[in-house]
Amino acid sequence: MGSRAESFAYTIKREYATPALRAGAKTVMRLLADWVEQCNARHPHSVLWNLPPRTLQREREAVQKGLDRV
Repeated sequence: MGSRAESFAYTIKREYATPALRAGAKTVMRLLADWVEQCNARHPHSVLWNLPPRTLQREREAVQKGLDRV
């Protein structure tokens, strides 16, 4: 597994799954999609200048649109 995937898996486990395990494995599996969405949409990533990936993607797209007009 690549370092980015390992980091993502570690974050999900550390911040979401481990605390939720008290509720049981079925709960963890049911909530997993929401956690992934939160990690991509709202969770700051230090490697991305403390921005969530979706925010950085929108900013890059806005810059690219501006460059396309030039």
